[in-house]
Amino acid sequence: FVLIMKRTVLSLATVYLLLLLGPEFSFSQSQLDSLNFIPVKASLSQSTVSEIFEDKHGFLWVGTTKGINRYDGTDFKVFEESQDGTTGLTHSHIEYIYEDAKGVLLIGTSRGLNLYDEKLAVIRPYTFKSESEKIQSEHISVIKN
Repeated sequence: FVLIMKRTVLSLATVYLLLLLGPEFSFSQSQLDSLNFIPVKASLSQSTVSEIFEDKHGFLWVGTTKGINRYDGTDFKVFEESQDGTTGLTHSHIEYIYEDAKGVLLIGTSRGLNLYDEKLAVIRPYTFKSESEKIQSEHISVIKN
């Protein structure tokens, strides 16, 4: 009986100390209070994310299997597969996002390389050679400097 009482008193004392001192020694969620979580379905072109990249301007680029999304801190702008072959992605499945030393954003897809035109805010397919010639593989999964 004495042993049970000691354990009960010790347990109560521990709970009391945790309640009393807990806020001083614990990590609170106040660091996360400023984060706002955005519902994925309402913003992204697709919920399966394949790449995330932050460019020199602080834009967050999110690659999915249905296009690339640019987040400016407030809204998403969606860039999708080209319908006319002049503007838009060569394919909707984003494999890799890279920014070169000049600040040019390159986007690799499963069917080619794309460049982001910052002045016009459009994505254009990158032509490696003349249109009559082909590269060995259009699948761009890594871009290195």
